[in-house]
Amino acid sequence: MAELPHLWDAYASTQAHLSNRTAVGDRSWGLEAALNRLVMNTASDPAQLATVQASAERRSRYGRALVARNAAAVHGDAPSAEAQMEARSDLMFLGRHLSAPDMASLLAVGMGHAAAPDAARQRLARARRRARMLLIK
Repeated sequence: MAELPHLWDAYASTQAHLSNRTAVGDRSWGLEAALNRLVMNTASDPAQLATVQASAERRSRYGRALVARNAAAVHGDAPSAEAQMEARSDLMFLGRHLSAPDMASLLAVGMGHAAAPDAARQRLARARRRARMLLIK
């Protein structure tokens, strides 16, 4: 049998680690992210895979902590009709005063999509800052 390329060997090894897990947790999400990078062929060495895995684990922990912190404030109640109307009004206001790319990035992150590249994060930070300034006035 022919020798497998390094990336497929790393994929098989990472998949074996993942299949040995009995529970889904931060480590599982890290391993999944590493597998995704291997499939997309964007991580070529073990150090990059370790960084991808650690970052995904950290994002998973942060997401769980964020949900736990804010779930107590929400108590499972649906927002009031007044709060929904205020939010819709604020979104329409921001849509009129922000550029289309800024508004699109705010909406994407609000819907749960990640802004991974540095340029996107910087644009998002500027859009958030501008939105806060507009809504405070």
